[in-house]
Amino acid sequence: MSRAFSKEIERAAFFRCRGLCQGCGVKLASGGINYDHIVPWALSCDSSLGNCQVLCNSCHRDKTASRDAPAIAKAKRQADYHVGIAGPGQGRSPLPCGRRSHLRKTFRKGVVPRKTQVELYRDFMRDHYAGWKP
Repeated sequence: MSRAFSKEIERAAFFRCRGLCQGCGVKLASGGINYDHIVPWALSCDSSLGNCQVLCNSCHRDKTASRDAPAIAKAKRQADYHVGIAGPGQGRSPLPCGRRSHLRKTFRKGVVPRKTQVELYRDFMRDHYAGWKP
């Protein structure tokens, strides 16, 4: 299946929109016409009239940057996850001082071993209640 729209589909889409941008409603000039996939072709592989819209240059640029590119990237990440490919920092070597690391950063002491919730609770009780013992 072809990624580009056929001439018949482009012609039908242009007559359907009556020469106006379907994003902002501006009258389209001859050099500023873009035939865009409503659902990105990378996600749908659909080049039919139902998935075609006519946009001006600025609407096409905004839609591609703000909706299409993030949706395609998310779909690729989800597909990678389902086949067992981990992203950066999620594999066998976690990021230093990340959530899964055994280290943590502090303001005064630098990098120190991470404590469990029980150890943190005991330290809190010891510091705030002088006579408390576990």
